[in-house]
Amino acid sequence: MHLSHLPEIARLLGRAPRGRSPAATAVATARVPAFAAPVDTTPHWGGAGVHGIPRARDWDAVVVVEAAGPAAADRVRFVVLADGAVVVEEGPADGLAPLVAAASAELAPPYRCEAVRREPALWAVAATAIHVATLPADTPGRHIVFSVQEGERLLRVDDLPDFAALPAVEALGAGCGAAFVVQASRLAGTAWEVMAESL
Repeated sequence: MHLSHLPEIARLLGRAPRGRSPAATAVATARVPAFAAPVDTTPHWGGAGVHGIPRARDWDAVVVVEAAGPAAADRVRFVVLADGAVVVEEGPADGLAPLVAAASAELAPPYRCEAVRREPALWAVAATAIHVATLPADTPGRHIVFSVQEGERLLRVDDLPDFAALPAVEALGAGCGAAFVVQASRLAGTAWEVMAESL
């Protein structure tokens, strides 16, 4: 049993659901007590530089779930891939099934999810859609930033300069024009969360 798209729960998780004005959110959230600010759940690609830092995104789905959830944690973060595989980023892996099911009923995978326990058997769950690409098994590192600007190609792997050729990574920016940046973070095995944008 769950209730979808509750602005007050989005407030607990630190974002506003899409499509709701700040004024409407303020009215809705005025009925619930304030809670401590959550941990930032957006991916961190590294410090500011030629590629900048991605802006925080709104939640794409917010839901309240009646479930016991993980026994040993009050907050969990995980990614659900297109094939349903779950990659746990924070917290234990047990007890996630009802949280995943509730989030997937609101948003098709792949997505990143954060869930916070509000009561012993009540969880606030929020999910954001992500882009996932399959890169070759020999792709190095865990975090990659590749940029092309004014004819200059720059590659950083795990925050260090690298001179390897990574055509699969470069191809991710093919539709972004002559100047672009590709950022990739390994999720599991050959599955990478990716973002490509024009500069």
